[in-house]
Amino acid sequence: MKFKYLFLSLLSLLVLSACSNDDDFLFSDTNVSELTRSETFSLKYPMSSFISKISLNTTDQNTVNGYLSDMQNEFGKWYLPLFVKLKSNPIAEIKRGSTGTGSDAPAAYYANQNILVFLTGADIRYNGVCEELIHAGQQRIYPGGIAQYGKKKGTPNIEFEAKLAQDLVSCINDLPFNLGEGADNSTEYVQWILELCGDGSYPSETKVLNTEVKSMGYYQMVISFGKKYAAYNYPVIMDLKPLYINYISDSI
Repeated sequence: MKFKYLFLSLLSLLVLSACSNDDDFLFSDTNVSELTRSETFSLKYPMSSFISKISLNTTDQNTVNGYLSDMQNEFGKWYLPLFVKLKSNPIAEIKRGSTGTGSDAPAAYYANQNILVFLTGADIRYNGVCEELIHAGQQRIYPGGIAQYGKKKGTPNIEFEAKLAQDLVSCINDLPFNLGEGADNSTEYVQWILELCGDGSYPSETKVLNTEVKSMGYYQMVISFGKKYAAYNYPVIMDLKPLYINYISDSI
């Protein structure tokens, strides 16, 4: 298991870009070919416990299950609260299909329809599964859901938090973390993440909001992140707190 993530560190600069349409949040992966994953599935929360309709073939289900095993077992402490939230309000369906208009992204969570879609079986990747499940969690945690922020003011807040949540888990487990890095804050972002969780603990919302490196705090990181990707370059809501991270912190 650890070999997969050690190998991933060699590819960390190639990992992610992302985009969103008017009312949903998409994940676009520029990573290289599929890496190894768990092949033995011992899931506390199998797909059927938090997804009402599973419209994937057996091969695709096995791929997703391998990554769910990583999330629930390898990194369970930090992801199990997400599955608790999803079980209480399940995703309607997981399937293959078109993930957007124009240029399709490999994976998408459609907040208004409450469905999780992968473009092809080869597009089912670890970061994509994490990303879209986190978006589904955000949908259940933010008052009014996250569709209200799609391709408008607040888009960078939602997308940055999803990346940050993954980076926190990676940092705690001595894995590479650069998903939330912005256009002009590479050094500051690394130092900031280390300040947040370099001691091995998941930070509270208060710590996330109050920690600064060279006058860059949470909202400055969000702004820089939004500038890095054209699809996220919308105004930042300067008082929209990271509610998903707060939920995880309060749950562990």
